[in-house]
Amino acid sequence: MVASLAVFLTFLGFLFLGKRAMAEQSTGVFKVFALIQVLREFPSRPRSFPHLYIFLAYVFFLCLPLAVGLSIYLQSDANVLVVVFWIVYCYNVSKYIFFSE
Repeated sequence: MVASLAVFLTFLGFLFLGKRAMAEQSTGVFKVFALIQVLREFPSRPRSFPHLYIFLAYVFFLCLPLAVGLSIYLQSDANVLVVVFWIVYCYNVSKYIFFSE
């Protein structure tokens, strides 16, 4: 459970850093659609700080269900289901963010 808490706190930290960096560069408006736009622009500008922080928060957001699920079901055979659920979850979230119009 400590690992899942660490992943969650790291996610919040990178999200806060990305939000602050986005507010310094723009008008200060912070919305979910702005996050998705920054994630879509990440491959073209990977070294700018808002893009990097938001991408790292996205990576930790994807790892959150895996850390929580494996911390609960690590000693049983259900950990296979957690990993399969995590793969489907990552695919669907990535498809929504990067390939939707």
